[in-house]
Amino acid sequence: MQSEKIYSPHEVSVPDFFRFEGSSDPADNSILYAIETDDHKRGTMVYAYGPYGDSKVSAFMKEVTDIHKNTESGQPN
Repeated sequence: MQSEKIYSPHEVSVPDFFRFEGSSDPADNSILYAIETDDHKRGTMVYAYGPYGDSKVSAFMKEVTDIHKNTESGQPN
């Protein structure tokens, strides 16, 4: 955010992510992405998916080819 650099999907990787669902509204879904870039920047992005999702963010994330779920983090699956 501080550099204001714009990254393309091939410059971004996601080493882990976590999905959350609203307890009272199943359509209230979000996902937390851990993001790393080719120039070694790290950050997080929270994205509402489903009916509240942003189609531009969804399209961008579909083009990111390096997305992994870290199953060794000690978190339940």
